[in-house]
Amino acid sequence: MTKKMLLAIASLMIATGPAWAGEGTDCAGPTTGDTIWIAQFGDGDAGDFTFVSQINFINLSSTASDVEVRTFDSEGNPRDLLRQVLSPSVPFESVDMIQETIPGGGTGMVFSLTGDPDGALRTGYASVTTQQAVGLEVQFNISGQDQNPLLSSTLVRASPLTTATSFLANVGPGVRTGLALLNPPSNTLATNVELRLFDSNGDAVTEGMITLEPGRRISRFLDEFFQDLGEFNGSVEMRTNNDCPIVVLPLRQQGIVLTTQDLFPPRDDDP
Repeated sequence: MTKKMLLAIASLMIATGPAWAGEGTDCAGPTTGDTIWIAQFGDGDAGDFTFVSQINFINLSSTASDVEVRTFDSEGNPRDLLRQVLSPSVPFESVDMIQETIPGGGTGMVFSLTGDPDGALRTGYASVTTQQAVGLEVQFNISGQDQNPLLSSTLVRASPLTTATSFLANVGPGVRTGLALLNPPSNTLATNVELRLFDSNGDAVTEGMITLEPGRRISRFLDEFFQDLGEFNGSVEMRTNNDCPIVVLPLRQQGIVLTTQDLFPPRDDDP
């Protein structure tokens, strides 16, 4: 693997990660239909490599459903999308959202989430709104440019919004655990997110807190959250300071291979 590829992956940080919208709480604003939050996507060209995030849908209802896809930067600002049109002179048009109709019991997909005409890599998060029971998964591909073969592909399942969870983590030669956190714009309150790290013996190593305003997202490797961490093998516990659920997406990078990691219940600290 080349140094250029490592730098390209680092610029993306971690792959896409969808999260189902949870049930309404006191901190949630009004919503229309069901919203699924994709914690992070990457789409476009970086150096010698091309990143593509493809959203695959399945309509679990017998009734056709429209799905609306919108994208945002890490600060929650809406981003335009490029939609392909059948015109030799104008191959793409800029739109604020992409809408697709999924037939009852059918499937569909949306891809090319970049909004830059030159195809430069952009990252952020996305929302998918639907009126019917629609499931999704995100396929994230890395390939070489100029029709070079696919180099890596990651399939990401939906993850529930949560106020407390834990996951396994590793930081060492050739391997890093990354974490994306999103406070959805549907929430109306800022959330303090506490991260606590425990070694393989269950002993506390370090902890920190991050404040996320509604619509804000942060995405880093653990050794960027905790710059003095060094090599680490253990677990991470995440808790919020209120009842506003957030999107939590841990991933493991080993070389160019990105894999999602399971979420578990938080630790039971009772004796």
